[in-house]
Amino acid sequence: WMKVPLPIGTEGLEGLVTLDCVFTRNGAALAHKQKILADLPRPAAEKKPFAHTVSREGDCVTVTGDGFSVSVCEGLLADLTAGGEALLAAPMRVNCFRAGTDNDGAIFEPNHKNEWEERLVRTLRFGCREVRVADSPEETVITAVGKLVPYSHFWGFDTTLVTRVGAGGVTDVSVSLEPYGRTPAILPRVGVTLTLPPAFDRCRWLGRGPGESYPDCKANAPVGLYEADAHSMHFTYDVPQETGNHEDCRRVTVYSGAAALTAEGAFSFSLHDFTLENLSSARHCDELETTEQKYLYIDHKMRGLGSHSCGPEPEAEYELPIGPFGWTFRLIPEEHGTDEGGKTHIRMTELFNRSPVSRAAAKELVSRLERFREAELDFEGVEWIGQGFAHELFVVYANAHPGLRLIPLNANPDVQKMIYHVTADIQ
Repeated sequence: WMKVPLPIGTEGLEGLVTLDCVFTRNGAALAHKQKILADLPRPAAEKKPFAHTVSREGDCVTVTGDGFSVSVCEGLLADLTAGGEALLAAPMRVNCFRAGTDNDGAIFEPNHKNEWEERLVRTLRFGCREVRVADSPEETVITAVGKLVPYSHFWGFDTTLVTRVGAGGVTDVSVSLEPYGRTPAILPRVGVTLTLPPAFDRCRWLGRGPGESYPDCKANAPVGLYEADAHSMHFTYDVPQETGNHEDCRRVTVYSGAAALTAEGAFSFSLHDFTLENLSSARHCDELETTEQKYLYIDHKMRGLGSHSCGPEPEAEYELPIGPFGWTFRLIPEEHGTDEGGKTHIRMTELFNRSPVSRAAAKELVSRLERFREAELDFEGVEWIGQGFAHELFVVYANAHPGLRLIPLNANPDVQKMIYHVTADIQ
């Protein structure tokens, strides 16, 4: 690599900043090399008071606000509803199991696949011992303490789950795991599983793609913005095994024609229309059984692939030894979703933590507008917008999508002035 000074800064940017070199011949791409220049986390949003009520029945806590409700039962996120649409079909599960690959121990020792089965990793379930609730005008915090344990064997994790519910039903989930007992030496993955309703059959993500990627196998999957349907989000191996993971993800949205659920953070993910149990037990690809419900796996850590079916195990940096784990991700209910071709309402303060300034921010916004003919853009609480953001949204995107009507609402004089400034020449 040559060191080349770039006349750009990172102000107003969020997510992964990349330098891409595409090698072509006669207009056809031959190779793609990508370098990640910066990983810029989204600044913490200012917490604002919102009208809500909290009810509790035993260890089940429900937070209800304007157009949403969030329920946490025995520490696990159990229900998330926005605009009358249910976004979850079953309670969240903490998951440390994957369908073993050939490299996980099909031939040579150590056979991790057999060890995971013998140690009942697939049966790990969270048992809640205590639930605490702390409510304030800005958020409701639900803390659950318990153990993540298999059906038998003396091992598991002392577990703390913290769920924070804020304005608009935006929910932050934090998981903390401390191992104890005679644990397996290696784990296949560490994360959570969300079961989604049948209509959630489309996915858009910011991360590696379009094909699958793993910690030690991802150079062929550049970071970008991708979209696919749930049925195409896996590779069909002759012998079914772990498949469809996407590394270095910062945001993933799974949606139906009427609603959407977005996860944000730093994670890998996969989306399937078959169960993990089916993927693990099937011996031939025709034994995979499509389900109506969809399964979204949000993983904090995923073990590398290695080449142990004919060579070495994953290198140390891609291995997943047992240890303490802790991570946080955010769930954003898209309560403004409507049927395809209809109308949507988007609150800017829920999408951006500060005044949006860049074209990249505008592109993040417009990625949510493709299914609609009319979009109400609510600028209440936004102090100002950048010229790049305004031009990309109200000129570039608007000109490319004449069938979509953009309606700015609750814009203060500074926001109105910028919108007029960029559109004056075309009015």
